[in-house]
Amino acid sequence: MKNKIFYVLVLAFLVFISFYYGGLIKQNVLRVNDFVIGNFYNIKDY
Repeated sequence: MKNKIFYVLVLAFLVFISFYYGGLIKQNVLRVNDFVIGNFYNIKDY
Protein backbone atom coordinates (compact mmCIF):
# COMPACT_ATOMS: atom_id res chain seq x y z
CA MET A 1 0.00 0.00 0.00
CA LYS A 2 2.84 2.40 0.82
CA ASN A 3 4.39 1.75 -2.58
CA LYS A 4 1.14 2.72 -4.31
CA ILE A 5 0.97 6.05 -2.46
CA PHE A 6 4.62 6.73 -3.28
CA TYR A 7 3.99 5.92 -6.94
CA VAL A 8 1.02 8.30 -7.09
CA LEU A 9 3.05 11.07 -5.44
CA VAL A 10 5.92 10.63 -7.89
CA LEU A 11 3.50 10.61 -10.82
CA ALA A 12 1.82 13.82 -9.62
CA PHE A 13 5.24 15.42 -9.11
CA LEU A 14 6.35 14.50 -12.63
CA VAL A 15 3.12 15.85 -14.14
CA PHE A 16 3.54 19.10 -12.18
CA ILE A 17 7.14 19.50 -13.36
CA SER A 18 6.24 18.75 -16.97
CA PHE A 19 3.44 21.33 -16.90
CA TYR A 20 5.64 23.91 -15.17
CA TYR A 21 8.63 23.51 -17.48
CA GLY A 22 6.35 23.02 -20.49
CA GLY A 23 4.88 26.46 -19.80
CA LEU A 24 8.33 28.01 -19.45
CA ILE A 25 9.56 26.39 -22.66
CA LYS A 26 6.44 27.53 -24.54
CA GLN A 27 6.95 31.12 -23.37
CA ASN A 28 10.62 31.06 -24.38
CA VAL A 29 9.84 29.58 -27.79
CA LEU A 30 7.23 32.27 -28.42
CA ARG A 31 9.70 34.94 -27.34
CA VAL A 32 12.38 33.54 -29.66
CA ASN A 33 9.88 33.35 -32.53
CA ASP A 34 8.88 36.99 -31.98
CA PHE A 35 12.56 37.99 -31.91
CA VAL A 36 13.41 36.07 -35.09
CA ILE A 37 10.32 37.29 -36.95
CA GLY A 38 11.00 40.87 -35.81
CA ASN A 39 14.59 40.70 -37.05
CA PHE A 40 13.48 39.10 -40.31
CA TYR A 41 11.03 41.93 -40.99
CA ASN A 42 13.63 44.53 -40.00
CA ILE A 43 16.10 43.03 -42.47
CA LYS A 44 13.45 42.92 -45.18
CA ASP A 45 12.70 46.63 -44.64
CA TYR A 46 16.31 47.60 -45.46
